[in-house]
Amino acid sequence: LHSELQALTGKCPVLLGGSYVYGEPTDHSDVDFFVIVPWYRIFTFRPAIGAWKQKYALAPINVMLVPRIAFRYGWLYVYGRDTQGLLIYAPLHKKIMLVYSLKLAYYNFIKYLAAVNDVEKKLALEKIAQKIAIVYTLLAHQGPTPPLSTSHIKERLPTNDVWARACLTDKQNNIVTSAEVSTEEINQTLERAYQACHGYFGFSWVMYGIYNLKFLLRGKTLFLWQNPDTMILQKMRASLSARNDYAQLLSELTPIIFPVIIL
Repeated sequence: LHSELQALTGKCPVLLGGSYVYGEPTDHSDVDFFVIVPWYRIFTFRPAIGAWKQKYALAPINVMLVPRIAFRYGWLYVYGRDTQGLLIYAPLHKKIMLVYSLKLAYYNFIKYLAAVNDVEKKLALEKIAQKIAIVYTLLAHQGPTPPLSTSHIKERLPTNDVWARACLTDKQNNIVTSAEVSTEEINQTLERAYQACHGYFGFSWVMYGIYNLKFLLRGKTLFLWQNPDTMILQKMRASLSARNDYAQLLSELTPIIFPVIIL
């Protein structure tokens, strides 16, 4: 897969990321690729990569198109190996990555609440634990971009988040988590992480530009007069407090939660 995608994109680097790079793939792992491209090539690569993915429609493949400038300045988390096995990573922009990870933790909580079966619920719970652990890993981290492997991030969880640690232990053992946790406990874990990140909130011109680049090109002005991170976090937190229709909320959030193009 890696070699095929590299051949398709020519000289643009293709990196294999995620659990396959960390040596921790499970039966539920996606195959994650980063394609580092000049910004003006994003929309020309999109249909070609989309067609390539159709050949493997049943495989859980994710391809993130990363603008070269975003890679250079660490606006997106990129950590992977090229087709020669060389480890390549972007610099770490802590503020952006913290807020992004926190948003995904809340998003997966809503997926958990909207789940229609036990398997969906447990996989969403695993994702919440992972994103929360990443938040605490980044808060404590100094130095170059770290690998976000399960074995590394699990050790950064606070001792009172027992359920999250149990989820990640099950993930390491390649089993669907058996951790028992109430909705209120998850909410409390998210609230503690939110408060821990509070000093990193605020307007980011980078995220404002990335979100608007994606949506203005589609004729949508959703974030033109808004702080995208604040707007999305507030929407999720308010909806959780109001006990909204979570399936409807999930359908509204899915198109806007990711500021990048993932195929």
